[in-house]
Amino acid sequence: APMAQEHPPARAYAAPQRHTRAEMASRMHRLRRAAAVGGGTVCGLQALLLYRQPSWRPAASPPPLPPAGAGPGGAEGRHPESARRLSQGKAAVVVGAGVAGSRSESQGICSAHRLAKRGYEVIILDPLDGAAATGSSSAAAAGGMDKLHKFSTSSDWAKMLRQLVPFGDGFRFFYVSWPDVVGDLFFWRWLARYASESLFASSTYIEEKKAQFLPVVEWGIAETVRTMEEVPGLLAASHCREAGSVMVLGASSGGYASLASGEAMSADEVKNFEPLVGGGPEARFVVNPECRIGECVSFTRHLAAHCEQTLQIRILRRTAVEGFDVRGDRVAGIHTSRGYVDVGDASVVLCGGAWSGILCDMLGFFCPIYPLKGYTLLVDLEGGPGLQRLAFDAAVYAVPAGPRLRVASIGGLGGWDVSVDPSIEAAVRAEAEKLVPALKDKIERSSAVAGLRPFSADELPLVGRLPGFSNVLLNTGPGHTGWKCAAGFAEILASIADGDACASVPGMALLDPAPRLGTALTGPRLLREARTALRTWGAPFA
Repeated sequence: APMAQEHPPARAYAAPQRHTRAEMASRMHRLRRAAAVGGGTVCGLQALLLYRQPSWRPAASPPPLPPAGAGPGGAEGRHPESARRLSQGKAAVVVGAGVAGSRSESQGICSAHRLAKRGYEVIILDPLDGAAATGSSSAAAAGGMDKLHKFSTSSDWAKMLRQLVPFGDGFRFFYVSWPDVVGDLFFWRWLARYASESLFASSTYIEEKKAQFLPVVEWGIAETVRTMEEVPGLLAASHCREAGSVMVLGASSGGYASLASGEAMSADEVKNFEPLVGGGPEARFVVNPECRIGECVSFTRHLAAHCEQTLQIRILRRTAVEGFDVRGDRVAGIHTSRGYVDVGDASVVLCGGAWSGILCDMLGFFCPIYPLKGYTLLVDLEGGPGLQRLAFDAAVYAVPAGPRLRVASIGGLGGWDVSVDPSIEAAVRAEAEKLVPALKDKIERSSAVAGLRPFSADELPLVGRLPGFSNVLLNTGPGHTGWKCAAGFAEILASIADGDACASVPGMALLDPAPRLGTALTGPRLLREARTALRTWGAPFA
């Protein structure tokens, strides 16, 4: 006989639970309290951000446009130096006069230079006192021109996280200023993108990206050197030469130690190659005799002077961009701290460096670039002997720069502050003395500057047209490819502006900003929208 199947006992019917009016009111009260606490926390963090980061403060409403019948130059509200209108032919307005642009590296000046060579009339807008001004990334750049590029990996995250552990031993090459970033939604969005490109990316993906980008780096360096050779006096002013490099490998890892390339040498051999390099008894050395070096500040300032005097490029100094006059798919004008600049039929080139996120936010885009703060010691050699080669270890990066030595170090995330922290300055100075002990007295008398490097989330520059706009281009985010590739990236931008194909540059498609931008929801635009909504609702504090 077949076995009887066992059936689970039937479940008793449970009538739906009915909540009393008092219970429902209690639940709603808890929800409202949680929402109030959450909203208050977000508002408090945003208020802290606005206090700590003046650059993120929502700009006031743009000033009204000049009257339609008013002539250029004398019209109320126009920029005082805008009497000479841009020509109806090829013209461009470049935002930024650093090596890259506004307070950044070399792309702004180089972009203007390459556009002018193609027949463009060019105006440069810069919020500081011109090329490589104090606080710019150009002013704090080290000056190495080695043919390599480092992409972050999951192992780099482990090293960076160890640097954040308080009370740890050793030099800290990386830090985060939490009061400056905890309330910054833009920072967290950038960090999520950076993590997706490094922490969660496969090694195969990173190696393929590196293989495609390295030819661009090599070509970019060659273009920068060619620019030095073509512009009268620029090569000498830049102190550019093929000097070679020495890497000192010790117990520390991370930082500049990840940039080692070349052949191993004994301590005695290194002393013949570069006598002033230090290192303990356990130090190991890697030498690259083909590394080229140069001086970024002199390069940028000399090229800017050449652009003004020879190519008739106008640099409008102390002119900060406060907004854009967008009409259809074009930027028709730019609101600045000194008045309105009429763009007309010209192109607009955004070279904002570490400030690119703020500029793109004004146009409705999220640009995944965050400032990476670095420190540089300017060591005056006082006519005495100095390093002849580029020398670096895990902590500092020392480059001969004519009559002085530039010692770069530290990577910090903490907004747009360019002031010098005395404790960090002292730590960098101590590490520099370990690397070059023979120059200890001169290092102790050195001065320090801080600058912001435009650090893109995928560690690739963004060069190309801004999607949705017919006359806006972007050239920013070179990161640690920095000034050494500035002329190359500028040539790519100029070719795109002219409608030419740069077919000779493999890997150029990696630089296209279109697939890497997002919608502006987490920067000043969010704060402006929130303030507008509060005013609409009649909030008295908006």
